[in-house]
Amino acid sequence: MMLGSLTTVSAQNIAGFGLKCAATQVQIQTKRYMHPSCLARFTDSCLQQQQASSTQAKVKRIIDYPYDLHKITPSPVQPPFQAGREGVGLSALTFMPVGKAKSAPAAAIVGWVKEVQGQPSDEITPRNFIENPEFMERVQAVVGKYATDDNELQAYARYQKTGWLNISDNRNPPPAGRTAYPEDIFGTIKLEDGQMVSGTYQRMPTHRPVTNDGLFQLPRGLHQWLLKTLFEMGGA
Repeated sequence: MMLGSLTTVSAQNIAGFGLKCAATQVQIQTKRYMHPSCLARFTDSCLQQQQASSTQAKVKRIIDYPYDLHKITPSPVQPPFQAGREGVGLSALTFMPVGKAKSAPAAAIVGWVKEVQGQPSDEITPRNFIENPEFMERVQAVVGKYATDDNELQAYARYQKTGWLNISDNRNPPPAGRTAYPEDIFGTIKLEDGQMVSGTYQRMPTHRPVTNDGLFQLPRGLHQWLLKTLFEMGGA
C-alpha cells in the first residue's frame, strides 16, 4: 500500500532546479516517481552540496587577458562530455564578475582548463583547454547580431567600402592590409558603400576558441554585448 500522492519528476524538472548531486552521482535520465517528501529531501541535499562546493571554490583573475576573466577552481560545472576525463582536475573560465563567478551557470562558462601535473594552471593552451560549445554558440550569435553596432568594425567597413569584411580575433590581429589566419576569423559580413549589411553575417567554421596565441578576444564593443547577454539571462 502506498501512502500519499506521487509526484512525477523528469530529468528536465530536476535540471530546471539547477541541481546536481556530485557526492551521490545522481543522474536522472528517464522519468522517475518520487513522493513529495522524498523530492524535498533530494533537493535540500543537492542544494547543500552545491553550497559546500561553492564555498570551497577559489576565484582568481587571469591577469594577461584584456578583459575581466576569472578562473574558478574547482569548476562548479562539469563539461558536457566527460568520457575519458574522469579524475582530471578542472578549473572553469568565466567573464562573470568575481562576486558571481562561483555560481556561474553552464551557459556562462567559457570553457575549462585541465590541471598540469596535478596543479591548477593559469595557462590557456590548445592542449589543456576544453571548449564549452554552448558558450561559443552564444559568442557567434552576439557577433552576428551586433557586429553592425561595433565602432571598431564600422571604421574598418568605411575603409574597405565594398566586398566582405572579415571580423578578426583581436588575440592575433593581422597587419594592415593583410588577412588574418582562418583560425583567427570569427566570420565575415557583407559591405555596401562602407556599411555593414545586417543579416549577412556568415560564421567561419575554422575559428578556434583557443590557439597558441591564447583565448579568443572579441572587439571591445562586441565583448560588452556579450556581457549584456549574460546579465539578461541572469548569469551575471
